[in-house]
Amino acid sequence: MDILIFSRNRPLQLHGLLLSIQDKVTHCSHITVLHRYDGEYSPALEEIKTQFPGVDFQEDDDFKDQVLGFLGNGPECGFFLVDDDIFRRPIDLRLCENVLARDQNILTFSLRMGLHLNYCYTRGRKQAIPRGQERDGLFTWKWRGAQSDWGYPFSVDGHVFRKRQLLEWCKDLSFGKPNRLESNMQVIKKRPGIPDLCVSGIEAYILNIPLNRVQNEFKNKHENVGADKLLSQWNSGLEIDIDAVEAVVNTSCHFPIDLPFRNRHEDKHI
Repeated sequence: MDILIFSRNRPLQLHGLLLSIQDKVTHCSHITVLHRYDGEYSPALEEIKTQFPGVDFQEDDDFKDQVLGFLGNGPECGFFLVDDDIFRRPIDLRLCENVLARDQNILTFSLRMGLHLNYCYTRGRKQAIPRGQERDGLFTWKWRGAQSDWGYPFSVDGHVFRKRQLLEWCKDLSFGKPNRLESNMQVIKKRPGIPDLCVSGIEAYILNIPLNRVQNEFKNKHENVGADKLLSQWNSGLEIDIDAVEAVVNTSCHFPIDLPFRNRHEDKHI
């Protein structure tokens, strides 16, 4: 299975995400980081490239074409991530592939949903956990009519899709940035024949830590930690302590916390 990560001026968070993939994700075929970094953030990105030589770093120069290329090539399944995601639980990606392969009525395997998510951070309100079926450590529910995050299967952070299927749905959409891609993907819900079911773990596999906004197109909710402050943490030799993040039990997909730090080591790589 392939992963496509969108990254913009967040070297500290990107590094933490890549570390968490290295630590907790198995049977990943290929990781691509599609990035756009301003000058002061570029040296940190170059340092990350040396620490993760197995990752394909691509500069964002034709966003839609690069996204469609990801969907049209390689393994059958794949998913998007944003750079302020982090894996908090181990996952064998063959589990997701097997779930999607055996039931065409399942739209997506959600790595971000879990039965502890009773609050929607982006809307600032509680969300009811939908009725569904628990079996073998997984939860299956109907996303149509579900509240907030439970009814939002077309996101760019941690929803595993059949790539050719998603390509067919996305190829005629207009988008040039990750937020516009996610926004315009919502029209897919109106297409006939879209599967009704989603599957997740009982507990979420990933967590999004919304510390800052790095684009001006959407006024999305975020905390007020400046990208320059996080860059200074990186430049002082720190990294996100992914082991400490593992202990966080989030009540929302997007869950702001004070980032735990530790001294950075140079011998980690994928």
